[in-house]
Amino acid sequence: MLFMFTFIFISSLILSFLIMVAGYSLSFSGYTNLDKLSPFECGFNPNNTYRMMFSLQFFLISLIFLVFDLELVILFPFISISGLKLSLEVYLGCLSFIFLLGVGLMYEWMSKSPEWCS
Repeated sequence: MLFMFTFIFISSLILSFLIMVAGYSLSFSGYTNLDKLSPFECGFNPNNTYRMMFSLQFFLISLIFLVFDLELVILFPFISISGLKLSLEVYLGCLSFIFLLGVGLMYEWMSKSPEWCS
């Protein structure tokens, strides 16, 4: 049994290495043209060469949204089976989870992270 596992493991490593080498060798293009490497904007040269600045406040608000969106995904099974008889440990677990998220929300609110500054 151990021999079979070792054989499958080593053969999969060799096969993945061969696929990586084949992909790298086939993807190399010897023909390089500067026009093909430049960005294409409807047939015109690009107006600027720098990227737009990304707002850090927008990023922080999106992270806060993501955390509370995941909270709903985690708590949804408990909400959907709330009509069933659940144990005290389940209720205390849900309440402690909601309490910790509330503490996190209060910390974000007190640190003025969700304020949008221009």
